[in-house]
Amino acid sequence: MYGSYRFIVHFLAILMAVLAGCTGEEYESVPVSIQKQPPYSYQGQIGRLWGGDNFEITEGGKLHYAFMRGIDTPEFGQQYHEESKEMLRQLARNKPTTIHVIDRDEWKREICDVTIEHTEGEDPVDPALRLLENGLAWFDNSEGPYADSYADAETVAREKKVGIWSQPDPVPPWDFWEANLRRMQESAYRKNR
Repeated sequence: MYGSYRFIVHFLAILMAVLAGCTGEEYESVPVSIQKQPPYSYQGQIGRLWGGDNFEITEGGKLHYAFMRGIDTPEFGQQYHEESKEMLRQLARNKPTTIHVIDRDEWKREICDVTIEHTEGEDPVDPALRLLENGLAWFDNSEGPYADSYADAETVAREKKVGIWSQPDPVPPWDFWEANLRRMQESAYRKNR
């Protein structure tokens, strides 16, 4: 079920890019990731944000669709959706971003670790960790070198009751989409009766 809503998000992202005229000469391919086998890395500039955890990034005129692994941010229609996007936007604004592609999903989108470079003397930023620390994402309980720090960051944010954790019972994005899908199916069933 989680993959279904990711497909819907990806489909809408491509549709919006086409409607906005983003598939012309400015990009060589959409998406470029189908040409390479992970793991691989590249550096680029984050462009359009679809959520706090997924975005477009350009690398030398080539368009990529990327999803940060290890986290899930609130979806469109959920509280803190815009706040998670704004945090990523502020972290990445005009800064070089390194993408370490770990895998691709069934729709060829890049599943990646992201590092945002900052000015000299400052440490690079892991935006997924920052989103977790600020209560703007759920740790998805996946395994990886990030797992302990992501789990700890979520625990601290829960204890501080910041962001999504300030709500009595925050609904995880995967449950949100499942409930919406169920409502749509029930509505279609009633309509066709």
